[in-house]
Amino acid sequence: KDRLIRFVASPEGELVADIYPRLGGRGAWVSADKQHLETACSKNLFARFLRQSVTIKEGFIGQVGDQLAQILINRMSMMRKSGALVTGRGKLEMAASRLEGLLIADDASQREAASLIQMVQPDWYETGLPAALLGQIAGVDSLAYAGVLRAAYPSEQKQIDTLLVDLQRWRAVTQTQKTRE
Repeated sequence: KDRLIRFVASPEGELVADIYPRLGGRGAWVSADKQHLETACSKNLFARFLRQSVTIKEGFIGQVGDQLAQILINRMSMMRKSGALVTGRGKLEMAASRLEGLLIADDASQREAASLIQMVQPDWYETGLPAALLGQIAGVDSLAYAGVLRAAYPSEQKQIDTLLVDLQRWRAVTQTQKTRE
């Protein structure tokens, strides 16, 4: 279910994305992929699976992408507050031996990003994230880098795993690609 999003109809018959699968009622699970969502909307598949007519507002898929982005921001902000995520190059360099992952903004210098990756040698890295999205983690306009620290406890590892799933779902719905591997 990590790659799926549940949708339900509101009491007024409006289609609602149930990102955290907690809303009551019959639900329709759809792949967290923009093309699949567009097909489901255009062919009225939601009405068929929910067994009732549904209203789909203009820009609905964009709203789902915005919801997923907000979930991503909230998760990374919580990780930052709990000390599991650090922001800024200086802090990343100081935490190099404890870094598991690296998040790199879309407007970060490729040369500087390559240098940072070589220096901190993370287990994984994600590129092409909007700098404004990363900036919201730290309450600034934009941010070029954020690092995810290695988990010391199973609960911290679960947070990291969930972050990676959230990133994957957000990328699929918004079709935001990694800029480089």
